[in-house]
Amino acid sequence: MKKGLLLLLFAAGVLLLVSCGKQAQPSASAPSTTEYVIDAEALLGAEEVAKHDCEIHGHVFSRPTCLQKATCFYCGVQQGELAAHDWTHATCLTRRTCTVCGAQTGDYSAHRFTKATCAGRASCAVCGVTTGGLPAHQFRAATCVSPSMCTVCMQKQGSALGHQWTGGSCTQPKVCTRCKRSIPAPGHKMQGGSCTEDAVCSVCGFTEKAQGHQYVDGVCSVCGKSRLQAAREDETRTTQPASETETTLPALDLEPLNQAAASMRAYLQSAHDDADASISAGGDEGRALAQSAVENLKKALSLAEELESLAKTDARLRAVSDATAGVRTAIKKSAAVSAFYDSTFLKTVTTIRADSTSGLNALSAVEKAIKNLSESK
Repeated sequence: MKKGLLLLLFAAGVLLLVSCGKQAQPSASAPSTTEYVIDAEALLGAEEVAKHDCEIHGHVFSRPTCLQKATCFYCGVQQGELAAHDWTHATCLTRRTCTVCGAQTGDYSAHRFTKATCAGRASCAVCGVTTGGLPAHQFRAATCVSPSMCTVCMQKQGSALGHQWTGGSCTQPKVCTRCKRSIPAPGHKMQGGSCTEDAVCSVCGFTEKAQGHQYVDGVCSVCGKSRLQAAREDETRTTQPASETETTLPALDLEPLNQAAASMRAYLQSAHDDADASISAGGDEGRALAQSAVENLKKALSLAEELESLAKTDARLRAVSDATAGVRTAIKKSAAVSAFYDSTFLKTVTTIRADSTSGLNALSAVEKAIKNLSESK
């Protein structure tokens, strides 16, 4: 009887202890079912890693990929499905490829061909393969001073047409029937001439008759000689032996100088005009005109160097040589002569327009020096 009573009391005590233990345990002890996905790598090194209990705090899942489902960082449990592949775009070199697992799908894409020009076939911007042929050149018409030129690749064809001059004399300008370029009349190259001697043009033979002395109070108002002086000169002239000659220097041949100066003016004017046209045209046509302007500027420079060298062979041509040096300097300082700025040809033509104008201004001094030589003969 006593033994049964003791067993009953022991059982009651155990029940009491269990009941008290349950009341003392906090209600938060129940396992949490919260699940959320975060970047697990962000928690590496965190102090909570060692203390985390998934049954209490919930799982911490990584993002799913096409290789692995969402996986708990702490206990390794997985949930959900594999993610879709992360596909790149297909090219002519590779099919669509997953950036995660490297899997491939679909077909290669078509080539991305550039537009063909006369300078190069159509080529793929991705793999470089070429296709098709070269289209025809786009030639612009030749001019008097420039051959036909392709506006795309700058290839030249044939040669310049050359000027077709009409007219031209000591008193009439010479005009090109094609481009309407005009070379001013140089004027007569008169030789001799006095109150008693006729003056004659050495080029065309035009003669200015001697007007005779114009006496005012016994003195000529033209040459300043008195009647007595004029009479004595007339007498000496009529009695001078025919064999008596005067030793002089060889006559100057100014025709090559005149031709060189005229050609320089034509090239400089063409460079200036092409530069103006280039700015208005723009694009491929403008670039071709800019290149033509550079070529004309170089031809003018070559002529200036030749003329300067020729003028140095005779001391009487010193003024021509000095003036031509000014033309050469004006052209040679142009950056366009040594380098053509293809990518920014507007900079090139702006330079050419200014430098060709400077060259034309300097050339006026050359032409004046040659004219002075003509008049001093």
